[in-house]
Parts: sequence; C-alpha cells; structure tokens
Amino acid sequence: MPVDVRKLIFSKKELRLTFQRFCLDQRMNVPDGPVEDILVVEDIPDEVRVILNYPTDNPSNPVRVHLRHDQIMEALLGFCRALKIPVPRQAQKHLHKHGEGLAVTIGMSEQDMLAARHNARR
Repeated sequence: MPVDVRKLIFSKKELRLTFQRFCLDQRMNVPDGPVEDILVVEDIPDEVRVILNYPTDNPSNPVRVHLRHDQIMEALLGFCRALKIPVPRQAQKHLHKHGEGLAVTIGMSEQDMLAARHNARR
C-alpha cells in the first residue's frame, strides 16, 4: 500500500513574518510593529502553540499574542498557497516543533491518493 509523506520545515524568520501577516489579516488586536520574537511550545505531541512577542516601550513587558494549533496551521497553509507550494486538501497534516521553527508533516494514504485523483477528474 503506497503512502506519500512530505515534511515542510519553516524557519523562525519565516514564522515571524507569516504570523505577523496572519494576525493583521485576521484583524487581531496586535501592535503595529513587527513581531520581535516567537516561542514555539509543544506541551503535548501534535498539540503545538505559538507565542508571539511584540516590543513595547518597556522591554521587560512585551505584548504577547498566543496562537492556537488551528490558527498556526491556517497561517502556514496560507503561506504555502502564497508561494504556490502544493498541499493536498485530502492529506493528513500534523504540526511539530523543529528546532526553533516548525514542521508540517503531510501524509496521504493510498485511499487519500485515489480520492484526490477522482476529485481532480471532475
């Protein structure tokens, strides 16, 4: 039974830019300036969250924005669409911490691949 598995790895710099754009696009209440730093937290396997730190006048008290697992995935898939990186809709997608960055593992079983081919013919 063939299986297709890919891993997309996002650097910390790519994540900062992607999440900054995502927050603005979603009209989240974030400061106007750039994201200063991000923290990727994986408390439980397959349950990743991200904390964005925005600078303030008081460096010891940055504004922190927390992104949930679903928001992270939405932002990263939007980044892939913008760069025309193909990500199959039918695939199973998992987030994992990868060093200081993130990785999205994309897997398709034989059944997923057959369904994708069938939908492409329509």
